[in-house]
Amino acid sequence: MHPTRPSPPAPAPHWGHLLTAVIVAGAVLRVVQWAAGTSLWLDELYLVESILEAGWRELLTTGLRQEQVAPFGFIGLQKVAVALFGSGERALRLVPLLASLGSLVAMAVLARRILSPAGAAVATAVLAFNPLLVSLAGAVKPYALDVLAVVLIFIAFDRIRRGRSPTSLALGLGVGAVGLFSTPSVVVAGGALGAWILGGAGAHRRTAIAWMAVAGAAALWARKSVPEAVQTFMQDYWTDAGSFMPPLSTFPTWLFDAVREEMIPGLLLRPYVAPASFPQGLLWVATLGLLAAGAIGLFRTARDVDWTWAVALAMPFVGAVLLSRLSLYPLVPRTSVYLLPSVALILGAAVGGGASAVRRAAIRAEPSVGNAVGPRALGTWTAWGATACLLLPLARDLPPYTVHDTRGHLADLAARRAPGEPIFGHPYSETALAYYGPRLGLDAPISIGTSYEPRVALTELDAFRGVPGVWVVFTFPTVRGNARDPMLCYLAAIGVETDRALFPGASIHRFDLSDPERLVNARADDFVIDTSNRSFGAPECRTPTEESGS
Repeated sequence: MHPTRPSPPAPAPHWGHLLTAVIVAGAVLRVVQWAAGTSLWLDELYLVESILEAGWRELLTTGLRQEQVAPFGFIGLQKVAVALFGSGERALRLVPLLASLGSLVAMAVLARRILSPAGAAVATAVLAFNPLLVSLAGAVKPYALDVLAVVLIFIAFDRIRRGRSPTSLALGLGVGAVGLFSTPSVVVAGGALGAWILGGAGAHRRTAIAWMAVAGAAALWARKSVPEAVQTFMQDYWTDAGSFMPPLSTFPTWLFDAVREEMIPGLLLRPYVAPASFPQGLLWVATLGLLAAGAIGLFRTARDVDWTWAVALAMPFVGAVLLSRLSLYPLVPRTSVYLLPSVALILGAAVGGGASAVRRAAIRAEPSVGNAVGPRALGTWTAWGATACLLLPLARDLPPYTVHDTRGHLADLAARRAPGEPIFGHPYSETALAYYGPRLGLDAPISIGTSYEPRVALTELDAFRGVPGVWVVFTFPTVRGNARDPMLCYLAAIGVETDRALFPGASIHRFDLSDPERLVNARADDFVIDTSNRSFGAPECRTPTEESGS
């Protein structure tokens, strides 16, 4: 067991009330997000297809459909939830909700164990009031489970380093098995912490071996369960999106902006700080200063904490940067929320240590004033002030949050469409029409494009020549191939647009393609394709005369 310093006096009752208030408020925000039953968006619908339609054998042998990647345990929990509660939005999001609620309670337990009362309140508030985490509590994605898994790993780490011998081996096995439910938490946190224990704590060698063996097997199995084609696609996708770590020369600006935007937006006064205008050196100083304040606060005010906790908190960042530099895992806010527990604990330690440092400085400067400001009172003011700052983003934008109102777009289509009129959906619309179509009364005939390439899409539209009314549906931004604008321009050349509805990132259009004179204006095989316009308004189309003269 590591040497420890004497524990400070037990926190006053009001600290328990403050923590409870933070947890309850965070829980209410998450329940509001979940209960709203907002529309499923593209990535959610892709996972939903596997959850609802793929059998266990398919999941074990061929992986997820639609080139998706998610831990097998997460998909398994989702299938259980659907079997028990149905296939509606709330049932599909029950597992993320419970994981998000569990992470609040687990963080409060951990923070109270190792931080000062003020630091524990702030650390829990960082998770409770983060808008990104609130939104992920109502998303069919595994990211909320990643946060819970990392917090549980930290709790297990704390118990193991304290020498809880009767349960340490079981904890090692259990933490390793977390990889079935949260791949990044094991690769980034579990493996790194296990490596430290194996190399630096001989008393826990058996636990470390069990931890790393199970975690390694889970990670290898998860990697092997993803088909090679999907691995290649995902790597290309994230590379094209610029989602791996930027060059070292711009890293300070990128890091500051990521923390300000998503991790602790209220405390850094988003959106009032413009990192691009900050000198790189100043950003490095600010980043290192926050880390130093957290480390000092951890050692000065935390209970039963030594240097190993600093190593533990840094390990997720080390792993994240390493995997990103190797192009193995993206480093973007929603896929990197597993870093938030470390951020919360570091920030909590910095706030707790800062309050104590201010009081000590006041005592040195003016003993009568410094002694008049009790440590609990100063900690209370500090915690409430930091919590108020963390609430700022929520004050500007309360849940529920919606990424794309797919259900609303298709409901509008159902209201406008005459019975029997055919629907042609862009490939991105396939899962949306499959899930919401039957629920909204959108019956056949419905056909889906087979390719994202514009020329192929135009050829497939020729099947509707002579039809007096056909609906063309775009439910998400058509990035791949950008076929939307060429499709609409081609339809405008061979027919007349009679109805349309434009939404953020989506649109529906009705065309009359029954006029023989217009049908001869263009052909799919030689129509001029322009993919430069990526707006979701009406594209600027060239007339048939302009096309023939080009």
